[in-house]
Amino acid sequence: MPDSTSKEENLPQNNDYSYFETVKLTIDKKKYFERPITTKEELEDIKKKMNEDVQAVKDLMTRLEKYLRGKFEQIAINNKQYEIMVPIEYMSLKFTTILSVHPAWIFIKCKVMDLEDVPEKVRHELYERVLVANFELNAVFYSLDSEQTGIWVENDITVPGLDMNAFDIKFNAIIFGIRYFVDSIALPLNQEMKSTYDTSGLYT
Repeated sequence: MPDSTSKEENLPQNNDYSYFETVKLTIDKKKYFERPITTKEELEDIKKKMNEDVQAVKDLMTRLEKYLRGKFEQIAINNKQYEIMVPIEYMSLKFTTILSVHPAWIFIKCKVMDLEDVPEKVRHELYERVLVANFELNAVFYSLDSEQTGIWVENDITVPGLDMNAFDIKFNAIIFGIRYFVDSIALPLNQEMKSTYDTSGLYT
């Protein structure tokens, strides 16, 4: 017959509370992080700086648009996200190229290959060759997007002191990166190259 004694009654008793004599509670503010309250003047300074950054980006967008319209027949502008999209052509192919403009940087990313049709067994060697290229080439950087849907060639350009001649050199590095990827990485692996530029994705 099961014992009717409750589990609580079988627990050992400990009536020694001397530990609490060593515990000290404090509300010493020096031991806690304090967030200072932003003054009206500080808020105005922050707002002013933000407006200056926005205007600087708009001015840079205008300069880049003028430069790119002299090189490309198709150009798409996203004034909300401060992005410009153009197709870079090589071997009758067109590759999606996105310029993201920020106050201190211009980030250029060009999608050179969709990975959807690339066999898994080929991807390992493809990634190896891309990493070796990153080591060997100057001013050309290959990357894999977070969804692993494609390989991109990219370049980051600092804005302070930027002139369009310097920008032209950096932008041409993207073009070289496309050519190198096609001729020295993809085709030696017998991978068919396809355009990544899709006009249905143009900004409105």
